[in-house]
This record gives sequence, structure tokens and C-alpha cells, in this order.
Amino acid sequence: VTEWRAAPDSIVPRARRFHAMTGADHTTAVLNIQSVAYMVGGIDSTGQPLTDVDGMGLDASGGIRWQRQLDSSLPKSTAGAATITAFGSIYVIGGFGADSLASTQVYYTTIRPEGTLNAWLVGPPLPEGRAFAAVTLAGSTLLVVGGQRGLIAADSMADSTELAGSVFAIGLSPLTGAFRDTTWTELPNQLLHPRARHAASFIGDALVVTGGIYAGAQSSGETEFAQLVDGAFGPFTEWPGTPLPAGSVWGA
Repeated sequence: VTEWRAAPDSIVPRARRFHAMTGADHTTAVLNIQSVAYMVGGIDSTGQPLTDVDGMGLDASGGIRWQRQLDSSLPKSTAGAATITAFGSIYVIGGFGADSLASTQVYYTTIRPEGTLNAWLVGPPLPEGRAFAAVTLAGSTLLVVGGQRGLIAADSMADSTELAGSVFAIGLSPLTGAFRDTTWTELPNQLLHPRARHAASFIGDALVVTGGIYAGAQSSGETEFAQLVDGAFGPFTEWPGTPLPAGSVWGA
């Protein structure tokens, strides 16, 4: 990572917060440009959830100004969603809309070579509404981790009873990006600390979950992980308090 710099020519078309972001490059999509970033939904300055999707392409000479994807707005306004790019597609999962309720909605679309988006399709709904969840990919399995359920007060810390510890999984087709399964499966092992507004990543052979807010509505630096063994995730375990040598977790 190089030095951070201001990007004065890259002001977004509409100010927002609680939006989702994802990116695509030649490892995740067929592109005629180097890479592209997408900003999805969010809340505008009046507090209204948005259907907006903005994109900014990058090429060898640098950046291109953020542009509204006018023909690719979300079917429904959403903020606090989880999003990820894989297999030439973008997936937008959960969030909340004008009713402030955590949503089960799942949308996905394919990316054109120039970085614009095709029309959004509706995917299998989550078993329960989730906002501010984390999403990651384990092979061709999409994982939605934790999040907030019920009525969402976006500007307030969640009560511990509103935080979810469940992990939902569904299979994707690596060839088309479409959903291979028709329904989500809830993994048998839940997070040790139900949480929202956190990060999750599948690294090596483990699902690693860190940060966010959890019981007592406190900010968390705590990390936990679950290892994938014989095609199934084991129980979540607290990350040790000191850094580990490379390979000491994944090879345990």
C-alpha cells in the first residue's frame, strides 16, 4: 500500500453514508479496463436510503470520475447492505430500507467488459433480515456473517439482543455467477460474540471475523475464527492475544 492521497477529481455524485463498496478487476470479472470500484446504496444527507449505484473505473493512467450507473439502480433503496464481487457478478445482501427494518433481500448483477452493470436480478432471500453484516467467499460458497436484525437505528449503537451470531451460506456457480443453491443454509456453529459492522474474510482454510460492535454495544478489537475441515466449518475460537507465526493457525 502506497501513501494515501486526496482525489479532488473523484467527488461522488451524491454524498452518502452507510453505503456498501466493492471492486472488480481481472481476477473477478472480464474487463476492458484495469479495474472498477462500485458504491452501492446508502443514506443521503436527508436521511433517505438510496437505490443509487455509482462506479469509478481505473486504467493505466489513473482514475476516472465517479459516474452514476443510471441504468443499473437497485430495485429497492437500501443502506447498511453487505456486498462482494465474484465470478463476474456483484452481490448485494440485506441492509435496510425506508421502513428501517433489516432486510432479507438479495440482489445480484453481472459486470459488462467496460465496467457498467446489467440489470439487477433477485437472489434467494436470507433466512432472516440482516443489516451491517459481513460477507466473504470460501471457494464458490458465499458466507454472510453476523449483522443486526429487527428495527435498525443506524445512528445508534445496537442493543446486544439485536446482534446476530449466525452464519448463512449458499453456493454460487463459478461459470455464470448465478446462485447454485435455491436456499441459504445456516451453519451449525455461531459466532462466540454476535456482532455487526464488522469484517470477515476467508483466509487459508479459516473464516476470520474481527471488529465491529458486540454484546453491550461496545466497539470490539476482538477476533475469532473457524477452520474449514473436510468441507465443514468447526466451532469459532478466540484469536490468541499475541501475533502468531505464519501458518501456525491454518496448519494447526
